[in-house]
Amino acid sequence: MIKLKVLIKTIVDNEVYDNRFQSTWGLSLYIEVHERSTFTLLFDVDSSFRIWKYNAELLDIDPSIINAIVISHWHGDHAGPLGEVLKFIGKAVPVYVPIEPYMKRYRVIRNMIVCNEPCNIYDNIFTTGTMGIHIREQALIINRSSDLIIVVGCSHPGINNIVEWAQDLTGIDRVKLVIGGLHISSWNEGLYIAKRLKQLGVEYVSPMHCTGSRAKEAIKQIFMDKYIVNGSGKTINIS
Repeated sequence: MIKLKVLIKTIVDNEVYDNRFQSTWGLSLYIEVHERSTFTLLFDVDSSFRIWKYNAELLDIDPSIINAIVISHWHGDHAGPLGEVLKFIGKAVPVYVPIEPYMKRYRVIRNMIVCNEPCNIYDNIFTTGTMGIHIREQALIINRSSDLIIVVGCSHPGINNIVEWAQDLTGIDRVKLVIGGLHISSWNEGLYIAKRLKQLGVEYVSPMHCTGSRAKEAIKQIFMDKYIVNGSGKTINIS
């Protein structure tokens, strides 16, 4: 089997990786998965359409080739301008969302697929399904046959739980990359999470959005050169 090649562009994060880009409190990633053909999707759409559009254009993202949108959860910093982003794409695409009362705000959006259980998006690309109790959230899994890439929004259900669930779903223990918000702030939380992710077989980690600076420092101390600094304008190629 051909191993999937994955390209991830950070459209918006709380911090900037490249000073030409803008930041705000939110998260949005553009993802391309290459095998025999290419599948493209957006993971979350930030909180500000103005900043999202500015950064997307600077990253040379062609909206006409986007095949799907995945929303991790219904907080405004992840799903706020969803309607505007869909208009910008200019065609009907499926929107994979977690089950949550907040979705009533977006009931007019067409092609919404509620992922109570894991949702298959494309070959080897699927969601975890809705996880958590107080804040319902889903993550994205890219199965490369020998390892996984796990993309998270805020990890409200707990990043360790998400990784373990992805491993159980796929039967694959090795995780090439965990990327996204980890929802931790302190040094001790970062240290604990980093050590546990290492135990779970995570090779690279790229904490973003709702991961505090002290927590990031602690994670970097454990992962060292396998820690990927992120921010608006960052591009990651995984082959």
